[in-house]
Amino acid sequence: MSKPAAPPYLVGSGFSLAAVDPGDTGPGNKQAAVEDSDRLRRRLSGLQERLYAEHRRSLLVVLQAIDSSTTTSSGAITGAPPAAG
Repeated sequence: MSKPAAPPYLVGSGFSLAAVDPGDTGPGNKQAAVEDSDRLRRRLSGLQERLYAEHRRSLLVVLQAIDSSTTTSSGAITGAPPAAG
């Protein structure tokens, strides 16, 4: 499991967007990221089941990707039902 976000990725006092390297791919490797993603997806699935079964609370999740304005989220979100509208 990888470590939480390092200080360069935390936005707060002293943060400067101009100082961030746009080519930075971060620490770790792709295999570790895939394993973390799979583990967290399973955990979120269990928590979602509990939240749904309780029928007392709501949760709004907002996801934004770097290229979110040019692509659809269908490739990024799997297993999620379409929004009711």
